[in-house]
Amino acid sequence: MFRKSILSKILGVVIAVAIIGFGGLIYRVIEQGKKNLLEERKRASELMAEPILESIYDDMLRERADIARYFIKGVQSIKGVERVQIIRSNGIEEAFQDFKTLKTVEKEYGKLKPEWTADHPDKQNNVAQGVDKPEFKEAVKLFNKGKKESVSYIEESVDKRLLTYLVPIVARPKCKSCHGVEQSARGVLMISTSLEDMYASSASNRERWLIYGLFTILSITVLLAFLVRGIIRPLQRLSSAAEDIANGNFKISVPVQTSDEIGRLSRSFNKMAHEVEVRTKELQKLSMAIEQSVNGVFIVGRNGVIEYVNTMFEQITGYSKEEMVGHDLRTFASEIMTKNEYEGLWKTISAGNTWQGSYKHKKKYGQPYWCNCLISPIKDKKENITHFLLIQEDITKKKESEERIQHLASYDELTGLINRTRFMELMDEWIAYAKTKPAIAGHPQTGALLLIDIDEFRYINDTYGHNIGDEFLRGAAKILGNTINDMAAQNIKRAKEKSIIGRLGGDEFAIFMSYTDVKETIDVVELIRKKIGSIHSFISASVQLTASIGIAFYPKHGAATKELFIKANAAMSQAKEAGGDRHHIYSPEDSYLEKMRSRFEWKGHIQKAIEEGRFEPWFQPILDLKDDKIHHYEALARMRSEDGKILLPGVFIDTAEIFGLIGTIDKIITEKVMKLQAETSRQKSSLAFGMNLSGKDLGNEELLSFLQSKIVETGADPSHLIFEITETAAVRDMDRAIKFINALKSIGCLFSLDDFGVGFTSFIYLKEMNVDYIKIDGSFIRRLNENQNDQLFVKAIVDVSKGMGIKTVAEFVENKEIIKLLKELNVDYAQGYGIGKPAPWKDL
Repeated sequence: MFRKSILSKILGVVIAVAIIGFGGLIYRVIEQGKKNLLEERKRASELMAEPILESIYDDMLRERADIARYFIKGVQSIKGVERVQIIRSNGIEEAFQDFKTLKTVEKEYGKLKPEWTADHPDKQNNVAQGVDKPEFKEAVKLFNKGKKESVSYIEESVDKRLLTYLVPIVARPKCKSCHGVEQSARGVLMISTSLEDMYASSASNRERWLIYGLFTILSITVLLAFLVRGIIRPLQRLSSAAEDIANGNFKISVPVQTSDEIGRLSRSFNKMAHEVEVRTKELQKLSMAIEQSVNGVFIVGRNGVIEYVNTMFEQITGYSKEEMVGHDLRTFASEIMTKNEYEGLWKTISAGNTWQGSYKHKKKYGQPYWCNCLISPIKDKKENITHFLLIQEDITKKKESEERIQHLASYDELTGLINRTRFMELMDEWIAYAKTKPAIAGHPQTGALLLIDIDEFRYINDTYGHNIGDEFLRGAAKILGNTINDMAAQNIKRAKEKSIIGRLGGDEFAIFMSYTDVKETIDVVELIRKKIGSIHSFISASVQLTASIGIAFYPKHGAATKELFIKANAAMSQAKEAGGDRHHIYSPEDSYLEKMRSRFEWKGHIQKAIEEGRFEPWFQPILDLKDDKIHHYEALARMRSEDGKILLPGVFIDTAEIFGLIGTIDKIITEKVMKLQAETSRQKSSLAFGMNLSGKDLGNEELLSFLQSKIVETGADPSHLIFEITETAAVRDMDRAIKFINALKSIGCLFSLDDFGVGFTSFIYLKEMNVDYIKIDGSFIRRLNENQNDQLFVKAIVDVSKGMGIKTVAEFVENKEIIKLLKELNVDYAQGYGIGKPAPWKDL
């Protein structure tokens, strides 16, 4: 209680001070009273001594010593006087108490007077009282040496206390007449008075003063308690409020009841509490921001010792706070940089500069991770560096995505073979090398390009679905790889060493080999063709397929990659025309026949369908993955044959583009869609539609004018019209594409980039094209639920798109499992058979 209460402390101190003060005062008063009484008694003794001395002198001169003796007895009868003695100079005997003096007088002067001896005592053992006291003996010595001043002291005995007063009896000239010898002191007059009444009075005064003191102290204590309580209560409220603030309750407010120091203190406290609340909230926000940051954060002292790491740092590295705090940063950095590099880093940040870099580190249990690191100094108000702030951004997934993207730029995701772009790059490199060294060991540098197309592969997809089709393609890729590896058994070692295998797209593969003659080429080709026939052993469906293989030789048929591809493609077409399941070596007649056959025939079919109005849009729904509602429809061109069958675009698009008919088809489809959109707007449903534009006519001024005029003519809402273009078409002539896109967007139309990710050049140009949607190519979606790499790739596309404000659409979505995964990856929309198949508008 005493330790905790200020009131108790103050009262305790005041009471102690009062007790000590009043005690001292009482002591001083009582002692002063005693001193005064002693002085009075001493003065009284002095007053009594004067007449006694005079009486002795006078009576002795008149030879009446008896009168002096009687006078002394009279003084002894005074109240309080305990003894009055005339003590001879020897300091032992009391005068007038024996006949020693009288006998001396008698001997000297003759017979004594009767009055002298009357009633005169004659003590045989004459020893005065009090002569044994040291104080007396010391006084006698001083008197005998000539001291004339009186001496007084207090005698303590068992039953009483006395004040003894001594004064020397000094010999006067007339004394010689009797005594004969002159001495300084003829004796000592002792007057002893009782002090008991004085001590009794002092004790009574002491009790009275103690009672008065206690009453005074009690009164002061009570008064002070009331006064101090008035001060303590506001302090107690302040203390309670401070505890509330310490416990996080910042809404507390101390009432201001006075304008004195306590009132000013209360106002200052309330202001301070508000400031503490504001700053605490700011610190809490900063603390939460750091603790919940998506980046690893740690703080290092000026001495390089780690003082703090946040939760994300623990998650990234696997190290706990306890394992990191208190350790030197140098130890942590030693695995990623040399001593000189670390010293350079420390020198940079110690100079007040920021350091940043990317590096590969190891987690606690050895797993590698990539991070961007930024270190900046923390300074106080005087610009002195106190700490360093380190921020680690975990870029492991980003690095993996970049590596994945780099891989996809060169490799086919489905089969693992190199893609068309990389295949042609490697061929370019080989041809460039061959041109520098036309011959090796006397043999000319030759090569063979094989284009392999699976006959009737569309039948696999249409009958068994894309999953079986993909399985077949992987099996074909495996066959090709095994065949190249088996070439050693066929004594074709150079082919194995120099061969390039790739998937060009769809069901088309390519192999480039360096050979010395045609026979060895045909041996390899036939081996491949026969093994393709056994591919059913690699898939779960019971099918038997064949392959058509076109062959073009370097440098006989061409000295450039593109030229060899054209020739090999013509040869492959001839193999197909001849019934498939065979190979064909390019001849000059092949190109002509390929171009003149079927395409002219199909041109006529297309023209007639245009004239008879047999091109119509079919619509496939596109689902909004956020609310599971149809967001818009894509219009797909369909050609109705003369017998009423619906033909898919793959049958007529290539021919229409070659003969310049694609623009007309685009106009027919877009006009019909615009009319439908205007009709839905009038019906208050106002649906949005996507329409494909051929890359052939992208940037065509006449097509642009047509689209602009038809939007006005049909009354279609341009904000509900989405034009789709392929990435390859856009990239082919970027300037014209951007101009075309901007012209339609200026009136409110939207644009979508189709087949995104196939060539992967799109990331380079995407920021330059102001598109609203990108459609992720179906090759990355079909097996999304099975392939982790596809998921990483799709996530990379989504992240980039969202950063640029572009919506994403996933194509070829075939089941609910993929839909669920797309939602987790934050894809915006989905399209495919799992959502709905294309159908005429009347059926929807």
